[in-house]
Amino acid sequence: MKIYLLAFVTLLCCQFIFPQSVSGKLMSCTNEQFLRADIQILSNAPGLPKQIVKVIEVSKDGIFKINLEKPGFYNIRFCGAGHKPFEVPFYLNTPENINVKIYLEPNKFDDKKELKIIGDFNKFSFGKSAVKMEKNIEGNYVAEIAATADTLAYQVIGLSSSHSSVNHSQANYFILDDGGDYISVLKTKKDSKIKIILNPNDFIKTERDQEAIFEVENISKLVYTLIEDVNKRNSKKNDSFNQYVNEGGDRNKFNYDWSNDIKELELLANNSPKEFLAYYYFALIKLTGTIDSTYCENILNSFSENSPIWSISPQLIKKITSLLPKKDQLNYFENVYNYNLDETIKPFIIIETLQLAQELDRNDLVKKYYELFITKYPDDQLAAMVKNEYSPDRKIQVGKKVPIFEFISVDDSSVIIDNAKIKDKVFLLDFWTTWCGPCIEEMEEIHEAYELYKSKGLNIISVSMDFNIEDMLKFRKEKWPMPWFNSFLKYDPNNQLVKDFELITIPKPMLINKDGIIIATGMDLRGNKLEETLSKIFKE
Repeated sequence: MKIYLLAFVTLLCCQFIFPQSVSGKLMSCTNEQFLRADIQILSNAPGLPKQIVKVIEVSKDGIFKINLEKPGFYNIRFCGAGHKPFEVPFYLNTPENINVKIYLEPNKFDDKKELKIIGDFNKFSFGKSAVKMEKNIEGNYVAEIAATADTLAYQVIGLSSSHSSVNHSQANYFILDDGGDYISVLKTKKDSKIKIILNPNDFIKTERDQEAIFEVENISKLVYTLIEDVNKRNSKKNDSFNQYVNEGGDRNKFNYDWSNDIKELELLANNSPKEFLAYYYFALIKLTGTIDSTYCENILNSFSENSPIWSISPQLIKKITSLLPKKDQLNYFENVYNYNLDETIKPFIIIETLQLAQELDRNDLVKKYYELFITKYPDDQLAAMVKNEYSPDRKIQVGKKVPIFEFISVDDSSVIIDNAKIKDKVFLLDFWTTWCGPCIEEMEEIHEAYELYKSKGLNIISVSMDFNIEDMLKFRKEKWPMPWFNSFLKYDPNNQLVKDFELITIPKPMLINKDGIIIATGMDLRGNKLEETLSKIFKE
């Protein structure tokens, strides 16, 4: 008992003497003073938009200190009015202070771009109601806006390379938005006309890019450097993809050669201290998605379930543990949930745990983690999806009768399929779209399964939920023929079919037996599992 007490007191003292924090100075690449500057601490949960955990206003001199509750991985966005927001990763695996200088790149004027104004007068819409700025004889860009209140809040489109809307210096004050940009606010009178003038000469040119300069060499700097490196390499891949598509290539057949990148990163890894090796392997998997047993084994041996490494990309946990037996993989996710200190990734971890538990028919764990999610994270952006996929009361699950439906063929409007016409037949009913990545990736497996089992009694109904039916018809003509029954259902949350089939996420496949009962759903009908499931069904 005395030993435990001593260890606890020692830990408290260490945390008091060496609190974890990030401090330094926030500066413009042009050395000008910010009209306003802020810091946003972001959630590490996957998905967009990134949720903001905390906002800290930066003083006029740019000096900042961010006190953090515990060691961990922190994605911190530095913001300055008139500048591009800069997200910097900080990896604190021990109680410590990281000292860093942050340089922000100013928004740049490009006379080739069309400038427009959006604001409270058009609910900040990027559409047709945005007001175009006209160039006058002095070379300035001007727009006249009617105020709808005693203030006019607005932003400019066309000044940011990221295609976001940003502030203009003509303002009485600024409001920080959720993307790290600012809204300009002018004090005025309701219905008065406000002239917004943008002078291109006000934009100071600089060749310096945004940058984070760490005071000392440490793990945090290594992780920052690796993430920046991965982002730059991914950017090259994206440029190559865009060029390939622009030259007429099939976006679904694009294949990027990572071999040189892998060699370069492996060389860096081999020339680094042994304790850094796992970080390089993690970066390699994050970059290429390649499941290499050497990489995975080294990572799992180097980092425990409570390591901050998992907060960098929680999606990679499943890939890195994929070589473990499913039972051990499930146990690993449970340990991440129980022992990892990053609360922002916990909802995602529960979802992965639910999926694995369902695959292993661990209904006790499905029930446990479903109730945990709904109780603890009822307002999470993924709560509706969790209810849809795992609620014990959901309509679409094994053992339930398929909802009443009627689908019209897109190839012949006189051909209709409904519940009566699927009786005494086995049907795979799949909801999909042409813009759904997983839907497209799994087309090959669906076509192969159809060729293999159509003679044994497999029928398919594919229901496109694209924005336009033309997108689906073009896809079938140019990409995959889908030589079975195809229908179209434009998404509308009030549509009865959308409600009955609980269409919140896609793809949404379900296998229906001769009695109209659902006998398989979800991951049992996805990718390689589709053929495995069908082989069992048609052997019976």
